[in-house]
Amino acid sequence: MHSGKRLGSYERVERQLLVVGRWLFLKLSCRLFCLQRRPRRGTSGDFFVTRRLFSLIVAAQTMTQSAFSDLRVWQSAMELALQIYRETSNFPRSETYGLTQQMRRAAVSVPSNIAEGKGRRTSKDFSQFLFQARGSLLELQTLTMIAKRLGYLGDEQANVLLKAAAEVGKSLAGLINSLAASAA
Repeated sequence: MHSGKRLGSYERVERQLLVVGRWLFLKLSCRLFCLQRRPRRGTSGDFFVTRRLFSLIVAAQTMTQSAFSDLRVWQSAMELALQIYRETSNFPRSETYGLTQQMRRAAVSVPSNIAEGKGRRTSKDFSQFLFQARGSLLELQTLTMIAKRLGYLGDEQANVLLKAAAEVGKSLAGLINSLAASAA
C-alpha cells in the first residue's frame, strides 16, 4: 500500500522541475523539495509525494499567496488609514456620524480590499479588489476636499493627506497595470 499522494493536475502549483534519474527536484517559492519516482506496475513512472511533504508544499504556496502585508501598497494604505483616524479625531462632534465616519470607513476600505484581493485565487479576482480599493481611495480624496472646504482640516493637513492618498493611488495603479501585463 502506498502512503503517498500523486501530484495531479488539480494540485499543480507554480514550480520548476528537474528530473534526475529516479528523483524529481521541485523548486517552489525558493525552497527545494525532493520527490522520489515510484513506478507502479503497468504504468509509467509517476511521482508521489508523501502526505507530510504535500502539506509543506501547500503551506509554502499559501505563504506566498497570503503575504498581503508584504505589499508596499498595503503598508502605505495602512499608514494613510492611521493618518485619517488621527486627523478626524479633531473634527466637531456634530460630524461624528457624518463626515468623520465616512472618511474612516473609506480609509479602512483601501487596505482591507487589497488584503482580501491578495487572498483570492486568481489575478483577475485580485485586480477586481484593487479596483474597489481605488474607488475607496478616490472617495477618501473627495471627502478630504470636503473637510478642507468646511474648515475641519487646515490647508497643510489636507495637502498631506491628499499627497499620501495620491502616492497610494500611484502604487495601486502600478500593481493593477503589472497584473494586467502578466495576464496578457
